[in-house]
Amino acid sequence: MNQEPEFPFDQARKVTPEENQKFRAAISEQFGLELKKRGRPSKEEEEKYEPISIRLHPKILVWAKKEAEKQGIGYQTVINELLLAQIGRVDINLIGDRPIYPYVIGMNQAIDRYLDI
Repeated sequence: MNQEPEFPFDQARKVTPEENQKFRAAISEQFGLELKKRGRPSKEEEEKYEPISIRLHPKILVWAKKEAEKQGIGYQTVINELLLAQIGRVDINLIGDRPIYPYVIGMNQAIDRYLDI
């Protein structure tokens, strides 16, 4: 049985953005349909987050992860919303469609109790 050799992907060149645009235009013209853009939608400059590295007490992380699980969101979102609320950039009673009251109002007491301070 004669098998065809596998395509050498490691030697293939990448398609340029200009070529990609031409391919999309050709498909649109030939088949009469627009290809949907793939990937995450772009954010406004003020909505972009800055990747950082920060050291937190392990108990804070455990608390944030528990709160995140209760709310059905990510623990980094919990930490970020708490910090934003503390500096007054967001309404501390509502972010998006969901209230953040349970872990913003009285957060100091909750964290203090959890950390046994």
